[in-house]
Amino acid sequence: MQWKALRHILEHSGFLLKKPRIFWRALSESFRVAVLRQRRLRIVEWIINSECDSKCVMCYAVKYANSKDTPLTPQQIGKAWEACEKQGAFIAAVEGGEPTLRKDFDEVVKALHPERNVVVIVSNSLGFTKEKIRHLKTLGVSMLHLSLNSAKREENDLIRGVQGHFDQVLRCVGWAKEAGLEVYFSSMLMHSNKEAFVEILDLAKKLKVGVSGAQIVTEGRYRNERSERLTEEDRLWIINDLLPDYADVLRFDWNTNFSGRYECPAGREKISISMYGEVMPCVCNHIGFGNVREESVASILRRMNEFPHFKEKNEKCLASFDTPYRSKYLDTIGDSPKLPISIFRHPRHPARLSGGKIVEGGQDV
Repeated sequence: MQWKALRHILEHSGFLLKKPRIFWRALSESFRVAVLRQRRLRIVEWIINSECDSKCVMCYAVKYANSKDTPLTPQQIGKAWEACEKQGAFIAAVEGGEPTLRKDFDEVVKALHPERNVVVIVSNSLGFTKEKIRHLKTLGVSMLHLSLNSAKREENDLIRGVQGHFDQVLRCVGWAKEAGLEVYFSSMLMHSNKEAFVEILDLAKKLKVGVSGAQIVTEGRYRNERSERLTEEDRLWIINDLLPDYADVLRFDWNTNFSGRYECPAGREKISISMYGEVMPCVCNHIGFGNVREESVASILRRMNEFPHFKEKNEKCLASFDTPYRSKYLDTIGDSPKLPISIFRHPRHPARLSGGKIVEGGQDV
């Protein structure tokens, strides 16, 4: 057990105490994973649209849209989410694009049953007003993740591609607190910006909000910036220096696992479902393992659990470091016009089914 991870979970579980039903579900699922060694979902990321009113230079979602397909309806999202709940999931992160631009956004939130789950909205904040944030609270949203890429106003606005973004985020922090919503900054960590990332953490401490750390994945608009990928030295700095110093504000997906261990949750405790129903290991790991329109969530999860790279525990994020998985499956699809790509139609290493079980692709095709 990583006690630093446990400490962080305890420090950031206060909002769960306001929803006892969710709190006891979280404890139950943690017991099933940590003690009974079962595979259980914790979080599902829902990509509900591709439209965005920001022009972030690091965006990895620029290839999500597909004019030949139609997005999942709120009803389809609700059906798939209920299947995910049966697999243990109780956190639904709603993402885009900018998810609040979707016309039936309210219906999507309702389909995720916020009365019995933790619904998180990941937003650039540009469209928010005080009234709209109050409305999110009324809908049952538990938490806002607001994009912020620098604690310096001009630098942040340049990265986001929108003048005034920094000031808007700070306004939204105040409105969200007033409405009773939990607030996190959603901030990117890369090889060259460690000092700037710490400045964001210091700002978060000052404002008494959290930081949801996202690790650069060099996809989309940033796919040619491989020198920005995190190194082993960076990983050790995060674990040994950053997390202990900022345990009161900072979380990554990989340090809040049910197991209490520092490990990549992709394809294990965490999945991402595209706007068209494709199930990926996470929102920045653009390999599909099935579609909820065609198969049950349980069948797709069994397939992912059998896949060697998810079956084994990984101390490194599979997408943000130079891992064997990254080299084999992600670095080889950079030229693809649309993402995600099915693991069975991968251009270099397509997997296959044998006796109903997935068999990993071998040599280059």
